[in-house]
Amino acid sequence: MAKTKHGMSRTRIYRIYRGMLDRVLNPNKHNYPRYGGRGICICPEWLDKESGFMNFYRWSMVNGYTDELSIDRKDVNGNYTPGNCRWITNKEQQNNKSNSHFITYKGVTKTARQWSEDIGGSSILVSERIRRGWSEEEAITTPPRNVKGTITYKGKTQSLHRWAIELGISYSALSKRLRNGWSISKALSTPPEEKFSSVRKG
Repeated sequence: MAKTKHGMSRTRIYRIYRGMLDRVLNPNKHNYPRYGGRGICICPEWLDKESGFMNFYRWSMVNGYTDELSIDRKDVNGNYTPGNCRWITNKEQQNNKSNSHFITYKGVTKTARQWSEDIGGSSILVSERIRRGWSEEEAITTPPRNVKGTITYKGKTQSLHRWAIELGISYSALSKRLRNGWSISKALSTPPEEKFSSVRKG
């Protein structure tokens, strides 16, 4: 990047800007794998060598920046762009981070919140387990305490939660199918794309 000429290199907003660049562009930074390492980019107008920071600064001033706020991406899988960024409080950002913890299991990557919902727990179940020292695999493969019983299908017996992971169908979807009167065979063999209303009891 060209030498700054804006006289703001010691300001908080410039440090935030530089931090954004490091996360996305510098493989030596500890948090690079969660940003640039998985394809997160910064829009060209904020990367421009001559005017990138000032473009970012002007956008920030128009969109509510204050020294008490932090930059946040609305879509955690999206890029740093004017349409996907906002300024929020530290408390709001911490709440977002708990749900934006990415976990990859058997080649599938989801947020902690998404894994929590898939196993039929509260939205913070997985992140709370990890904070208590559980491994990521244990956190996303152990059913909530209120999930009981097993299901036998094609000679194999395991929990509904285990079936959900194996078949790539969310736990909540399988539970709803069974509550709606689907047979075990139909509930476990119907692809997730098929709507509940498209298959009747019988």
